[in-house]
Amino acid sequence: MNEFEVCREAASNHDIVFLFSETGVYVKIWTKDSGNLAFDADELLGKRIIDTIPGEAGRGLNQFVVDVFKSNKECPITYSIDTLGGLQWFKGLARPVEINNERYVLFTTNNITDIKKMSETIDDQNKQFASILESIPGAVVRATYDYQKQALTIPFVSNKASEIFKLEKYNPHYLYSLLSEEDRDSFMRAINKALVTQKPLHWRGKFTDKFGELQHIGVQALCTEDNESVSIWDGIVFDITDRVNLEEKLEYAREQKAKQARLESIGELAAGLGHEINNPLTIIYGYLNQLKKNNPDDELTLKVIDKCLQASDRIKDIVGDLKGLHPDHYVSKQIKDVHIDKLIDETVRIFHTSYKKDGIDLSFNPIDKNLWIKGDAAKIQQVLFHTLANAKCAVEDSDVKKIQITTRIIGSKFLSLEIKDTGHGIDEKHRNKIYDAFFTTHINNFNKGLGLSIVSNIIQKHQGSIHFENNNDAVGTTFFIRLPLAIPLKKHA
Repeated sequence: MNEFEVCREAASNHDIVFLFSETGVYVKIWTKDSGNLAFDADELLGKRIIDTIPGEAGRGLNQFVVDVFKSNKECPITYSIDTLGGLQWFKGLARPVEINNERYVLFTTNNITDIKKMSETIDDQNKQFASILESIPGAVVRATYDYQKQALTIPFVSNKASEIFKLEKYNPHYLYSLLSEEDRDSFMRAINKALVTQKPLHWRGKFTDKFGELQHIGVQALCTEDNESVSIWDGIVFDITDRVNLEEKLEYAREQKAKQARLESIGELAAGLGHEINNPLTIIYGYLNQLKKNNPDDELTLKVIDKCLQASDRIKDIVGDLKGLHPDHYVSKQIKDVHIDKLIDETVRIFHTSYKKDGIDLSFNPIDKNLWIKGDAAKIQQVLFHTLANAKCAVEDSDVKKIQITTRIIGSKFLSLEIKDTGHGIDEKHRNKIYDAFFTTHINNFNKGLGLSIVSNIIQKHQGSIHFENNNDAVGTTFFIRLPLAIPLKKHA
């Protein structure tokens, strides 16, 4: 095969074909359409590349041909030439060939200037698109739902997802697996509802990030394609954690305000009724005690009188507790330095005998000792009475009946008073009701459901806080009461 046939065959698939000698001299030039050439091919023959293409481009291309000849290996190249019509880009392939026992370099090349410009345009558009994606306060996401497999996949999500989901590297579909099973079911129901109503998808969910923190997300999406096999959804995922936390705080504040208003109403009603009830109650006490003195030997009568006295005591206690629900009831002028260790010791001694009789192990084990707080000792002791009574009810049906009181310093300004029991714990659905007046899970004749409500009010008036957690060993509950220490801290004798 002569050089003419070789070039003609190569030219059928390429814009231009050059045949070069070992030093980069043009031996033959062949094109698909010689009319499109921007140069006179005949003038190049016998000249070197470096003599026809000026500057660094010519030197580099000439050396490339020489290197291919020496290596005797095929090699691709992309290069540019500055012409009168502007910068032109080419993509070529050089390979050694042998023609009539002479070695040459066959160089095939295509003009890719239009492709290069299009690629640059696409790159610019991609950069603009990426910039737009980054400016959106959420992650752009595409989800595909396969009707036959009843499966959801996430083929695309923007880089913002790394920030929202706190991931260093991510597989888009992995994001869906972060959701709980309950939220995944909820999301699928939301998709089905949006398909039926033909309205945009609006959904809220949550997940636990790699730091163990609960995060909330919001999804807004639109079905952009729906056929018999799949539906495609394009939308945005937002981090709404701060918004949800703020909504919860506002809702809690509204609940507390409504609760306070209810308590004030009950307290005001009780204060008015208390006087009316206590007057006849005093008369009842008087007559019952007189009957008791007049019938010292009548056992049946004495039993009836004792039951009537117990019922009267209950009425008196209920009226007192109701009056105690009014916030003003806890405004005390008896604010002093209170030695909390001594107050707890005294309270434990009061309860110890009766609790021991019921098989309950009541103990006080302070971690930090000799602690003082600013407060009303009588009110704080009332907190202990009610909280221990609540713990006693909790452990009554337990195999292990233990109540442990602990005190420790939190930071440098607060005392943590902790009362831990081995009862059955508190159901999470009752968490927001546990401090409501008249709410109780202990069904008996003595529990009125007022104790923890009274405790909460007293603690708030002492600038403290109270909350509970079910124990990690799934046995019982611990109440945490935080109260400010006496400031400055004093060493009392």
